[in-house]
Amino acid sequence: MSKPNRPATTAVPPAPATGETAPWLPLHEGEFIALEQIPAQSPRTRDLNRRHVAALAESISAIGLIHPPAVDRMNRLLAGAHRLAALRWLQEHARDRFQELFPGGIPVRRMDLDAEADVELALAVEISENERRRDYRPAEILSLAERLKAAGFRYSADGGRPRAEDRPLMPALEIIVGKSVRQLRRILNPPAEGKTRTPDLVSELKRFMEASERLAGQLGPAADQPELSALKAELGRAARLTGRALAVLGAVEPLPTAAL
Repeated sequence: MSKPNRPATTAVPPAPATGETAPWLPLHEGEFIALEQIPAQSPRTRDLNRRHVAALAESISAIGLIHPPAVDRMNRLLAGAHRLAALRWLQEHARDRFQELFPGGIPVRRMDLDAEADVELALAVEISENERRRDYRPAEILSLAERLKAAGFRYSADGGRPRAEDRPLMPALEIIVGKSVRQLRRILNPPAEGKTRTPDLVSELKRFMEASERLAGQLGPAADQPELSALKAELGRAARLTGRALAVLGAVEPLPTAAL
C-alpha cells in the first residue's frame, strides 16, 4: 500500500495505573491508520459471514465507511471484524477505489485498553460496540438509499426478486442502518398521502348510503310528526354526504350540484 497522504497515528498512549479501570470512551474519534497496522489475527467472538462481508464491501465502495472499526492501544481489533474483512477485500480487489476512499488511511475508534491484558474488558467493548447502533431517521435512510441506488444498487418497490446481475439494495442498507427489511420497506414505500380508499371502506359506505335511502323512503310523508320528518331529512342528508364521499373516492359518479 502506498504511503497515506495523512500520516497514520502510531504512538501508543500510556497504560492506566495499576488497579485503574481503563476508560470506555475512545481516545481519538477521528484517527486514521494504515490498514496494515491492524494485526491480521485480531481477537473476535464471531465467525465471519462471507455474504455479510461481500455486502459490506459493496456498500463501502458505494458510499464509504460509515461505522469505523474499534481498536485497542496496539491497533488490535476490538469490534468490526466484518468491516475490516470488507476493507481488506476492497484493498485487494478494488485498489483504485480503496485509495480514492481512504487516501490517508482508514478511520478507527481507538479505545484506551490493551486487549491482551484486559481480556474481559475487551470482550465487553466488542459486545457493546456490536450492539451500539445509531438510530437513523427515515429521511437519513431515504438519503442513504438514494446514494446506493446512484451507485448501481437496485430496489424493487413491489418486492420482486432482483435479476441475477443486479446488486440488491436491501442487504446493503440493512447492514448499514441495522433495521429489518420489513422496517426498511415501510420507510422506502410510504403510503400515498391521502390514500383512504380500500375495498372494505367503499363497500361499507355504499351499504350505509343504501340503508339511509331505504329508511328515509320507508318513513314516507310525516308532516304531522315533526320528529319523524326531521329524521327523514337527516337520513337523506346522510345519504347525500355518503354519495359525495364515494364520488371523491372514485367509486361512483359525482352527484349533480343541485342534489348536494
